[in-house]
Amino acid sequence: MSGRPPHPGSALFTDILPWLIAGVVVLLILGTVFLRRVIHVARSVAQDAAELALKERQLAQTSKLAVLGEMAAGVVHELNQPLNIIRIATDSTQAALLKHGGDAQLDQLSEQLEVIGGQTRRMSETIQSMRIFSRDDYGRKIAFDVVRATNQALNWLRPELAEHRIEVSLQAPAQCGRVYGEPSRFEQVIVNLILNARDAVVRNRKNGVIERCEIALEIIDDPSREIVRLVVRDNGGGIPAESLERVFEPFFTTKGPGEGTGLGLSISYGIIGGMDGDLSARNHAAGAAFTVELPRIAPKNVAETTVSVEGDR
Repeated sequence: MSGRPPHPGSALFTDILPWLIAGVVVLLILGTVFLRRVIHVARSVAQDAAELALKERQLAQTSKLAVLGEMAAGVVHELNQPLNIIRIATDSTQAALLKHGGDAQLDQLSEQLEVIGGQTRRMSETIQSMRIFSRDDYGRKIAFDVVRATNQALNWLRPELAEHRIEVSLQAPAQCGRVYGEPSRFEQVIVNLILNARDAVVRNRKNGVIERCEIALEIIDDPSREIVRLVVRDNGGGIPAESLERVFEPFFTTKGPGEGTGLGLSISYGIIGGMDGDLSARNHAAGAAFTVELPRIAPKNVAETTVSVEGDR
């Protein structure tokens, strides 16, 4: 049987061929893994860049809101004096008309002046609430009444809530223990919680889930545990389960672009923590509930701590 003589090195090639194939396969696998890693890193970089751009926009919006707040404080100051003059002039004119009662036309003018005076007083009260809320008393801690501070924040927000047809209720004890901190910052927390609830219930109504928007505030004085608890509930559908643990993170928001900075709840959490308290969030059957718990000042210490408090406010 005749045949060609084996090619020099063919036996060696036959021996190393499986290793060459294995090497090529390993290189292909490594190349695929490397390529996937590059794609993953590129996507992460792009996502980080998008988040950074969003945070920059949020910071810019926060800066604009801060400037707007300063402008509002100036406008409030300028409006207060003219309103006082209008109120005084109205009351004086009404008193003069009452001395000449009996004339139907004068009586009608007196009624109109009474309406003007009432609306002027209402505007003055709103302005006073804004002045208290915007005052710079950070660092000046006093003992204060949670019920009074909550009512102050509510009075400031009532026109806004009424415009959105939101029903607001406050259940509070007639006598409540004091807490220690900065009243204006506590009011800021209440405003943040109520505005978040407002956005949730309005969104729920627009989606057709509810017909009535409801926000309920409840204050509980618990001397046995030495705490004062404030709960803000709404029927806005609640917080998504995956977001519930992140709601107090800075810049985290479930709202759309331009609808929220993601700072309100994180700032509120820091304020309550600075008062040695706790702020937590949970869902209930109809919506979300935010709970504030603050250390209650024992009655024996209230008088000593509130000596310098100007009428509690």
